[in-house]
Amino acid sequence: MRMDTKTHWDKSHQKHPDKREPSNYAIDKERSFPRSSMVCDLGGGDGADSLYFLKQGHNVFHCDISPIAVEKARRKTDEAGFSKNFSTAVVDLNKDKIPKSDNFFDIVYSRLSLHYFDQDRTREILADVKRVLKPGGVAFIAVKSPDDKNEMEFLEKNNEKIAEGLYREDSVLKSRYTKQQYETILKNAGVDNYEINDYEETFGESKIYVKSGADKLLYLEITIHKI
Repeated sequence: MRMDTKTHWDKSHQKHPDKREPSNYAIDKERSFPRSSMVCDLGGGDGADSLYFLKQGHNVFHCDISPIAVEKARRKTDEAGFSKNFSTAVVDLNKDKIPKSDNFFDIVYSRLSLHYFDQDRTREILADVKRVLKPGGVAFIAVKSPDDKNEMEFLEKNNEKIAEGLYREDSVLKSRYTKQQYETILKNAGVDNYEINDYEETFGESKIYVKSGADKLLYLEITIHKI
């Protein structure tokens, strides 16, 4: 019997230590946030990046499919004294919309949480990202790149390929869409003002969180600007 998606991510987050440093991607992208932004950390895991954003003076709404991750994020922000500027919710992006009104966020931030869906659902999520951004708001979305040869070799050895750019591990889908595929998805989502660029993140000691054990990964970074 296949493990359901929520159980998969609960088990993953049970293995993570409570204290984790923010990602280098979060530190880099935060420099571009307007001061005192309202930030959505979409698929934010145990909240390491959310906590970093809070410490820089932002307000954060964090969400994740895993109740264990959400509880870890709530606990660490409470202990750090940021509960007034932080909210969180269990959100299953396989089916749920972002539970906020239109034009709500200055920033939508998603690091390695949106490459788990088929093209139709990816389109729906990206349309919802645009919906919740304020005019003038920006989304920073990092997904794993199909041009990362080492990661792709590991992925293809350990996962079932079910479509072009789409793989399955147990109940979890893993997409590695090309820039051209993302361009089509974005246009079909009604997102016109975007950029797609290569981005490399180095992990160092944090590579324990990468299944392949790589100390750096190549991403596609999708940046959406809402007019």
